[in-house]
Amino acid sequence: MYHSLSTAAAARAAAAYGAQSTSFISDAAGMASIAKQDGVSLGKTAENPDIFIVNSSQYCVCVNGSTKFTGCVQSDLDTCSSGHERYVSVTVGRTFETLMNYQLVPSTIALSETAVLRVE
Repeated sequence: MYHSLSTAAAARAAAAYGAQSTSFISDAAGMASIAKQDGVSLGKTAENPDIFIVNSSQYCVCVNGSTKFTGCVQSDLDTCSSGHERYVSVTVGRTFETLMNYQLVPSTIALSETAVLRVE
């Protein structure tokens, strides 16, 4: 449970970094770095420096909610007569390993959490 919550927190922290402004939304390396720093308590060691897999993307939605555009290309956004909102989506994944093996319980579990925030 703790690892799942911490994975979600890492995704939220990375999304918050990307949502600061349109100049941060394209900084995938920065978002990955923030997520990995946030997850330091989850077993990051010299042998296991990158326990997280971080994927980030952006998309735009017309204010009236009619259309969603991946990548936020200006020619697409021009079709939004009422304006648009930009969002950043960050997915953080990691593998949780139990300390001991238990009968009928998998020893590894894939965890994945996604956070979506509107860009300021």
